[in-house]
Amino acid sequence: MILKAGHPRKRVCIEDSHVTYDLLSISGSSPERILEAVIGEYPPHYDCPLVTHDGEEFGYVLEGSITLIVDDKEYLLEPGDTFHFFSSHAHTVRNPTDQLAKVLLVLTLKFLEGGEKSL
Repeated sequence: MILKAGHPRKRVCIEDSHVTYDLLSISGSSPERILEAVIGEYPPHYDCPLVTHDGEEFGYVLEGSITLIVDDKEYLLEPGDTFHFFSSHAHTVRNPTDQLAKVLLVLTLKFLEGGEKSL
């Protein structure tokens, strides 16, 4: 499936999170697909507890800066920095700055197919 630039993308927020996600994957395009691609927007001073789940996560920081925490190790990431880890490790993304941070995320967990609300 192809989604051309300029075509409106679905924008969602997971449960009570203040992070919004622009879906780059085309929901419903194939029930067999493994990857979910989104752009996560982390508001200033965003803080979230550590989580674990099945799968893998890859990220590419587009704008702003984030603190990635994986297994109690903290990494300050800025535009152009990438990360890749197994999601079974305790992890979170935080934005300790006064600016919005945007991260391209590619995940094997299709967490956006339930528990989200469209914006």
